[in-house]
Amino acid sequence: MSSTRARSGARGANGGTGSPPVTGGSPGGSPPRGLARLWGMSAMATVALAALVAGCVLAATAGPRVVLAARTRALHQTLAATTPLARTIIAATEWSTITSDLDNDSFGSLGSANLTAGQLGEVTSQLHSDFDRGVVKLAPADADWMSMTTLLHTVTNTSALPGAGTFEVQFEVSYRQPFTQYTRLVAGHYPGTAPASVSPVLQVAVSSQTARQFGLHPGSKVPITPPKIAFSGSLAKGITLEVTGIVVPRDASSTFWTDDPVVLTPDLSCVDCVPSIWIAGAFVGPGELGALQSDFGPEDMALQWVFPVDVGSTGGQQAQPLYSALNEDSTQAPPLTGGIAAASSALTVSSALLQPVGTFLDTAAEVDTLLWLLYVSLAVAGVVALLLAARMVAIRRSAELAVRRARGASLPQIAIAAAGGAALACVPAALLGVVLGVLITPGAEPA
Repeated sequence: MSSTRARSGARGANGGTGSPPVTGGSPGGSPPRGLARLWGMSAMATVALAALVAGCVLAATAGPRVVLAARTRALHQTLAATTPLARTIIAATEWSTITSDLDNDSFGSLGSANLTAGQLGEVTSQLHSDFDRGVVKLAPADADWMSMTTLLHTVTNTSALPGAGTFEVQFEVSYRQPFTQYTRLVAGHYPGTAPASVSPVLQVAVSSQTARQFGLHPGSKVPITPPKIAFSGSLAKGITLEVTGIVVPRDASSTFWTDDPVVLTPDLSCVDCVPSIWIAGAFVGPGELGALQSDFGPEDMALQWVFPVDVGSTGGQQAQPLYSALNEDSTQAPPLTGGIAAASSALTVSSALLQPVGTFLDTAAEVDTLLWLLYVSLAVAGVVALLLAARMVAIRRSAELAVRRARGASLPQIAIAAAGGAALACVPAALLGVVLGVLITPGAEPA
């Protein structure tokens, strides 16, 4: 009887139904305690695995963020080195082309083909909405402006320009809106309103540099050669520019002034000519839009709409989408709608941003080749280190896993048990690595 009880006690102590599970993983086969009982590993092994995972995730998080931040800085530096005019989208056309597309008789009776301020403003509004999408961020709409500019016309009486001397002087006349937003009046008054029909006198404003160069003042009258009438080649009636105001730029570096510098500062364009030729510009007022077209429309005028692009918020990873969007805008007709829909085909869109962004992308592609070699090397090293750590964990828990297998556990069950124990250490460590990666790269863009 006593021997039977002894054998029964032995079975209970060595794997009977009431025996505790063998977890293994501790030296000498002693049962684990604390963290080891929960994770299936010793505390030292758990901390080592967590540190390894945290380090790998930290490198994988911080590395690309640093690279993207450096790329963004490089893009901003590249674009900052360009002129404000280069950071614009420009839509251009000729007066006869757009009026013809809008079904106006551009060579009929004078004034019948005139564009209205409402039509021009609607083109500006719709183009802004079309261009300002996706990665292309335009400056606020009040930074947009448009112009309608004549060809150059020679001053017929240089005595009206005391400062011209014996030089020949040629003027272009431009309608620009918004005008007062970019100018400040220092003498006289802004141009008034001229009749929509052919007007022999146009009120104009000139820059202070132009006035100083040629000795102009409010009240000065500058006669210029009349425009040629299309097809016939004959001259229309003479035109006189009456200076009513002197203006200075609110911001001389703005595209309003740098797009056509002669409207701000006269240019001695042909020094070797006899006589030399000065090129200058003058502005008509909003009320003279009809008169300007009636006077100079038959010889054709250049129209353009300028939209400054806000590149300050463009990230380095957005350079390729930005290039693609600008290229698409430059190769497709803008989708105008409503009463100005027919003018869509008349517009030619361009942007000088394509060149610096394209150069940046070429340079970035060369750098990426080196970075990919680094990324692959780090990735392989990380995978090898994690595989070695997994192998060490498996070896350390081999006794426990063998017992589970002997008791009938399937391989998926064993894998889930092992992964679950490791996940308790790895998941918090991975999250910690992500947080640290973000904290040590402040201001960097997310991957």
